[in-house]
Amino acid sequence: MRNLVDQANEEADAARVERPPLTLAEVEKLWKQYAASTTSPTLRNNMDGAKIKVEGEHIVVLVPSVLGKRLLMEESAFVDFLRTELRRPALTLKAEVDPSQVVAEKAAAPKRSQTPSEIYDNMKKVNPLVEEMRQRFDLKPDAD
Repeated sequence: MRNLVDQANEEADAARVERPPLTLAEVEKLWKQYAASTTSPTLRNNMDGAKIKVEGEHIVVLVPSVLGKRLLMEESAFVDFLRTELRRPALTLKAEVDPSQVVAEKAAAPKRSQTPSEIYDNMKKVNPLVEEMRQRFDLKPDAD
């Protein structure tokens, strides 16, 4: 029994050994490694677009959407991967939605559909001979 207590104390002492501070470079390296190995294209895409910060024993991730935040927080295997690779059992991962990326996402929304007359006007801008062809064959653009 005494032997087990001594062994537990030795393991606790080994865990208390001072480690160098966690660096952004090593976290990014493991981040890219995990992103490349994941089978989920949605998770991979969100991991590629995330911004990473290191604050002590905490990793803060800024993602562009709530879906990305949820995906990262549900990926418990990823946190376990980071903890074992970095040898930091107390490591935590916090995902936050980055408002600057959300605005950019909204700006990239697709345009509305064009009416037939708008399509015809765009065609005339690209090739003015379209108007000549319309007159020659007595064509009329569809009504809006």
